[in-house]
Amino acid sequence: MRKGYDFPVALKCNSKEYSVTNADEGMFKWRDSVVGYGHARYKTYFTYRFENLSHKNDELLDNINARKNGDLGIDKAGNFIILCSKKLDAEQVYRIYKKRCETEGLFDTAKNCLSTDKMYIHDNAHIIGHLFIAFVSPMIWLRIAELIET
Repeated sequence: MRKGYDFPVALKCNSKEYSVTNADEGMFKWRDSVVGYGHARYKTYFTYRFENLSHKNDELLDNINARKNGDLGIDKAGNFIILCSKKLDAEQVYRIYKKRCETEGLFDTAKNCLSTDKMYIHDNAHIIGHLFIAFVSPMIWLRIAELIET
């Protein structure tokens, strides 16, 4: 990895960091859910484990409804781990990660609703206008979503 960049990256659910990072340091409220958290040092990075109790219940119900009779994944249900380049407040890491997911969702919406992945326009002025609308509309959408949240 390049030096000098700060980052949060989600790790896969079979990652060995699950065995060294617990979500038993404390809790905070995120929207209408309770999130347990913990962190640990991993090499030169930090791992943050989060356990969303609402998501845990949903994942366990999904496993039971899918009739998985084997391992229900009780220890990892509703959990995910973020690898981070520097030590931060756990709630801040969670917020950064969740905002990134929302931003990706906005780009997906822009691609599908505004067809920003294809352009049938051949005139420079129309291309610039199309790109401007495709750039500004997700920012407006995100701002409206933030106003509704508060």
